[in-house]
Amino acid sequence: MKQTSIISIFLSILFFSCNEDETTLEYLYPTEIGNQWSYKLDMFKSDSLIFDQDYTIEITGTKELNGYNCFVFEEQNETRKGEKYYTFSDNKFLYVGSNYSGYSPIFDITTTQSNLRTKDDIFLFPADSCPIVYDYPLLDNKTWEYYPPVFTRIKEVIGDTIITVPAGTFQCKYICTTENERFTTKEFINKDYGLIKKELIVYTDVPGIINGIDSTKYIDIHELVDYNIL
Repeated sequence: MKQTSIISIFLSILFFSCNEDETTLEYLYPTEIGNQWSYKLDMFKSDSLIFDQDYTIEITGTKELNGYNCFVFEEQNETRKGEKYYTFSDNKFLYVGSNYSGYSPIFDITTTQSNLRTKDDIFLFPADSCPIVYDYPLLDNKTWEYYPPVFTRIKEVIGDTIITVPAGTFQCKYICTTENERFTTKEFINKDYGLIKKELIVYTDVPGIINGIDSTKYIDIHELVDYNIL
């Protein structure tokens, strides 16, 4: 499945690299219709593996939602299938909504938040406050609020790094999301191939012993296994 179009990549870089100050815009997520990714998810409770899941994501088309022309990311695992909707707006990659809550590594907000509205069984975030997944250009040390005011999650671009997963070794941007002491997400994205790896760390309580009860740490690790980028 590991295929890529040199012409497509060249045109994408040419289109998004407007000037020297915006060269990191080439880290825009690869959204060609037909792009496919295969991931492996491992879930750990403390150091013990409690669940594993293989799943695929494919961009199947576009859809008009909330005034946005959204990319349709179709996700399928062994038992479930659904769609999530994203768009680019003002150099931001936004999560617009979903008809499904699965194991997608790109976004970690559920579709059960009280401020979501439903349309034709699609859960939509308010058009003026969609979660900001990536705020371009991805300059080192840049920060932004992921989804105010519902969450106090802050995303920060840490810098460049090399990541090795089953699909290979990739040059990535490392982006970290934090929410108090309970929640940390580490994302590693590549300008040509999208999300390479993601680690989600959640504590059932703040680290340490609270009220005599030990905190439990849960870790989800998503790794790219295969891809077909057009």
